[in-house]
Amino acid sequence: MQLCDECVMRHNSNSVLAAHQLIAVNDTRAVHAMFCTKHHDQPIRYFCSECRVTLCSICAIEHDPSHKPEALEQGVLEKYRFVFL
Repeated sequence: MQLCDECVMRHNSNSVLAAHQLIAVNDTRAVHAMFCTKHHDQPIRYFCSECRVTLCSICAIEHDPSHKPEALEQGVLEKYRFVFL
């Protein structure tokens, strides 16, 4: 999801949501350093636009193939303009 500065501030001040990792869409270094929450040693490499979730290679194989996850590249980041949680 995309958050404005005010929403980021409110998000971070909420004790329930404060543990979420917010990453700026244009910070490609941070995006490439993200790892799967299910397969901790696997980097995030794909994005499912239908589910709006990020996936590692293992999750992408296990994911519904009709959703056609896309490679997580700058083009996908620019296309969807969201913040990873």
